[in-house]
Amino acid sequence: MGASHNMPLEIMTCAPHVLRRGDIEIAIKLDNVNLSIENVSPMSESSEPKSDAPSLVLPTGPGFAITSLYYFSGSILVATLLATKTVGIGVTGVSGELALAVGSIGGLLGGFYNHTKTLELPYTSRKTFVRSLEETLEDLGYSLALESDGVRVYQRDTIRQLFSGKIYLQCQDGVATLASRAIHIRTLEKRLT
Repeated sequence: MGASHNMPLEIMTCAPHVLRRGDIEIAIKLDNVNLSIENVSPMSESSEPKSDAPSLVLPTGPGFAITSLYYFSGSILVATLLATKTVGIGVTGVSGELALAVGSIGGLLGGFYNHTKTLELPYTSRKTFVRSLEETLEDLGYSLALESDGVRVYQRDTIRQLFSGKIYLQCQDGVATLASRAIHIRTLEKRLT
């Protein structure tokens, strides 16, 4: 079954990925023009050992570009409305230029602080690591809200949660993976490393 199939797509180059589902293993490589699916074969006993641990199920969230676009658009709308209603200059070139400047700043800052970021930290003892992480999160105002499918979800109390989001933790194979807004991940990285 080791056939290779090519389907034309216009996608940026990225590293090959190996997907495993049950007894099937698929290697996928994307390049500038083609999608290659290689090594489609059942995994044999001599292949890589199967892991009983669940695959990574943390939310990926929007990256920098989408988050920046979101904040850019919102900032432009707010700046345009404020310029036309308060200053009374109407929708002219001046209000448009002002809105673009405010939108650009809002988009860059929003994207930098609020895009979803992940952090992987190795640990030797899961229990010790989780205890240390929970103490750090408690100092930041977070508490355990939910644990499901090996993912622990931490959040702040009701009102503060609206502006801070959640922090997701998954421990697997000696590596803890945290996912949240970039500003929270940077803070945790400084405190935990």
